[in-house]
Amino acid sequence: LKLSRGAMGWTLHVHPLQYGGFRLEHKCLIAAACNGVDISVRSDAGGVDRLPALVTEQGVLYSSSSIARYIAGVRRDTGLLGDSFEQEGEIDSWVCFARESLEIPLCIYCYPARGLWQGNGDVQKYREAALSEVSAACAALESRLAASKFLCGELFTLADIAVLVPLEQSAKEITAMLGKFPRLQAWIKVCSALPAVSRVMRPAPAAAKPSPCVKVDKPPPKKIKGCSPPSGCEVLPGPQSFKSNRSALDQLCTRRFFFRPGSEIYGGVAGFFTYGPPGCAIKSNFLQLWRRHFVVEEQLLEIEDTNIMTSQVLTASGHVERFNDFMVKDVKDESKFYRADKLIEEVMQKKIDEATDEASKTEYQKVMNQADGYSREELMGVISKYDIRSPETGNPLGEPYEFNLMFPVPIGPSGNQQGYLRPETAQGIFLNYKYCLEQNGNRLPFGVAQIGRVYRNEIAPRAGLTRMREFSQCEIEWFVKPTDKSCTKFADVKHLTLLFHPQAQQLDGEDPIWLSLETAVAEGIVDNETLGYFIGRVYLLMRKIGIKEQHLRFRQHLPKEMAHYASDCWDCEIECCLGWLECVGIADRSCFDLNAHAQATKEDLQYRETLDPPIVRECVKLSKQGLQDLMKVFGKKGKQVRAWYDSMQKEDPTSFGAFVERVKKEGSVTVAVDCDTNLEFTPSMLQGTETENKKITTLRYTPGVIEPSLGVDRVLFCLWEHCYYARPAEGDEKATRGVLAIPPALAPYKVIILPVDQRISRDARFHDAYRVLKTGLTRRRVAYTLDDAASATIGKRYARNDELGIPYAVTMDQTTFEDGTATLRERDSMAQVRVKLEDLPELVSQLCLGLTDWEACTKRFPANSQ
Repeated sequence: LKLSRGAMGWTLHVHPLQYGGFRLEHKCLIAAACNGVDISVRSDAGGVDRLPALVTEQGVLYSSSSIARYIAGVRRDTGLLGDSFEQEGEIDSWVCFARESLEIPLCIYCYPARGLWQGNGDVQKYREAALSEVSAACAALESRLAASKFLCGELFTLADIAVLVPLEQSAKEITAMLGKFPRLQAWIKVCSALPAVSRVMRPAPAAAKPSPCVKVDKPPPKKIKGCSPPSGCEVLPGPQSFKSNRSALDQLCTRRFFFRPGSEIYGGVAGFFTYGPPGCAIKSNFLQLWRRHFVVEEQLLEIEDTNIMTSQVLTASGHVERFNDFMVKDVKDESKFYRADKLIEEVMQKKIDEATDEASKTEYQKVMNQADGYSREELMGVISKYDIRSPETGNPLGEPYEFNLMFPVPIGPSGNQQGYLRPETAQGIFLNYKYCLEQNGNRLPFGVAQIGRVYRNEIAPRAGLTRMREFSQCEIEWFVKPTDKSCTKFADVKHLTLLFHPQAQQLDGEDPIWLSLETAVAEGIVDNETLGYFIGRVYLLMRKIGIKEQHLRFRQHLPKEMAHYASDCWDCEIECCLGWLECVGIADRSCFDLNAHAQATKEDLQYRETLDPPIVRECVKLSKQGLQDLMKVFGKKGKQVRAWYDSMQKEDPTSFGAFVERVKKEGSVTVAVDCDTNLEFTPSMLQGTETENKKITTLRYTPGVIEPSLGVDRVLFCLWEHCYYARPAEGDEKATRGVLAIPPALAPYKVIILPVDQRISRDARFHDAYRVLKTGLTRRRVAYTLDDAASATIGKRYARNDELGIPYAVTMDQTTFEDGTATLRERDSMAQVRVKLEDLPELVSQLCLGLTDWEACTKRFPANSQ
């Protein structure tokens, strides 16, 4: 054995040929791994294998069977028959230190000392030695369970135990042996009921939530019954109507240049689009409406940050490590690749459409609901089970692998500084949080907004604007006190009845339910009032722009799907020709981002709340010796524990007492002590406490964050589908006429000005009247355009402007020159009234601002009789 220290830490070098004895080697591996030591095993062939870490962040074994498989591999490579225990006493002391001093719950780790290799040895003696070790290990585990010490990090079944004794009949003997250990037997039953993929127990970095006040493990999703739907929403119609119109809408968007592929004359590149004049105007109007709805009404601060961010920023935020999607390739044609979860969703949707029995539909629906949260192993399992193949070639697919979605950008002439095109606008807000807080007079809660372009290197961009590599985002970060997420303005939206799809319904493959926001928050379906308030505000925005209520729902992220920063997250989904499409995410990001950037930069990003008057409270704290003992328990993680404890004392001296009581009540509590480390605390670790009365004048804490994040292009894609319809052909017309019935606030032009025919357009009096209208409309900031191509009939000109979504048309005719009136036509009803020219600009302005409506106009002004 050789222990050395290098740049990456301590390494234990094991040379099996030197000592032999796999019991010796096995215990070395366990003891070293439990102490955070890297391990190098050198075989006689000279090859070096790196053993992956065998323990979680708490120093708990992953899986006994994984060690057994590893040791078996070493035996296979070296051909050793170990029977030497010269240093067994030393190794036993290591194991004793790991088990008792560090309180590491070692699980079944036995591997027979006097092994059987290539048919040599006494089989009966081998079995007896193996069963003896299994029995001793089971007794140790039973003792730990009796002491109420949770075996964190180790899920095992009878198969895991039996694999250590590679004789078929051993399973029966082990089963009989387990009868002596009722607590362990019950634990095995619990573990056996869990999905197989959950037996890899190392917490992924994505699970880290660096806030001492955030519980890592959430309770199971709660299921409640829904209420009656709003009138007209009793039956959800599905996407069929959108699918039937999609082809005509695509032709319209291309022909009238709402948008086209970027660089189209060079063939275009998937995932990039150019907005034409009408599309650009609609998008600009939507952004202005979003600003009025959120920035103005919620008194947000708006910033504009850079599109390129340095590697340090996105490393701290977790994007460099975790901003990945799983990709699969065609095994025979590697130019064909697909995003694994989306491919599964498409296949499941097709199976649902083709299924004839409800059981199959429910099964496929469950798989589709959970596809976005599947691990690599689960994705592979689904692909194998349903024989999912390349949709283009029918060839088998390879194993899923991670693909980072960010675009790298070298900065500077040397290119030595690494940067990335930003994958979201949120990070720019977090970087400037402290300056915005100053601008807000150091008051909490408050919000910061940003609108901008973001960039994601999508694996398979498709379906127009729904999966782009460059798109626009509107994001809000609403900073709140993490222990108080109540919202006084929640009363304004709590009466709203929305279509929710909570976790419990998704996991059971059930349909969404209608709930009032008040009930959703009260029942804990939605985590808090502030989150509920922004869900309501997003709903009101969607209805305001013309999204149909029965095609609008809010879906809760599943536990495995939840973003690494979120404690609760809902997607506002809009039904379109592609099914339910995520358009807005409303997430409770907890304190993740501010803590991550504070730790990376050593900047103080905590908020200081002054208490007036001060309060005196009895506070629980660790004694000096108690803190030292706690740090020793966690070994190398002791410094992180000390920093976490000090931070808790600074933020709120009373919080540690509440934490101690919670640990005593629950038996064990897992918290994130920093961005990358989850640790479990048990009552025995927190014995050295004492109390004192403290006068508290200031509370320090890192604000929590509620984030509504909206994808502009997806919303527009769905909006056009919801607003488009075909008007039946009239007279001798052969084709239907498309109409884009978007609200006036979003229309590219609010009004079109037309001469009824060529005689009017050539008359000088028409141009005088046009100038009057133009001046009045311009002063009121009403966008207008002129269609004087009088060679076409007035009906055709109405139709071609209806498909642009222009809500009003002013038509001048001979009567205009006689009495100074013109026809005002409304797009959707096609009704017309006669209005004085000087009154038209103000009337159109009021209609577009919602200060009056068309029904009031028909009562106020005479109908057009021509």
